[in-house]
This record gives sequence, structure tokens and C-alpha cells, in this order.
Amino acid sequence: MTKQGKVFDMICELLPKTNDHRIWSNGEEILCENEAIAENIADLIDAICGGQAAVTGYYDEEWHIDSLGNEDTNVDGFYYVNM
Repeated sequence: MTKQGKVFDMICELLPKTNDHRIWSNGEEILCENEAIAENIADLIDAICGGQAAVTGYYDEEWHIDSLGNEDTNVDGFYYVNM
């Protein structure tokens, strides 16, 4: 596993696992209530790891309905950080 992967996995492991927090993790990615937090976390990971490996995005409820059918997900409306 790469240094970036180890740092990312460690952060995911330490974060709360429920979406009633400003920053939390579903075990696979870091989820945040707003874009600024997600961008700052991505910048921190990149600074620690010496590169630009972290990516950010947004989970749009309409996208999930279109792509996953009627599946309910607890990440809708959150910004994410992933590697």
C-alpha cells in the first residue's frame, strides 16, 4: 500500500461512522458537510503525502436516484474525499 493509501485509511478508521457529524467516514471515503472542509482535508492529505492524490466531489441525491434506482443512501448531500 502506498503512503497516501495508509494515511487515508488511517484517517477513515479514526473518524466517526455516522452522518450526524460534520466530518465522518463510511470506511471507504471521508464525507463532509461542505465543500470547503472537503477541499481542506484533501489539501492536508496531499501535503502529508507529498503529492496530489486526494480527489473531492459531491453526492447529489438526484444522481443517486438516476444511477441507483430507488436505493436509499446516507451519503446524499455530502461532499467526499477519496484517493
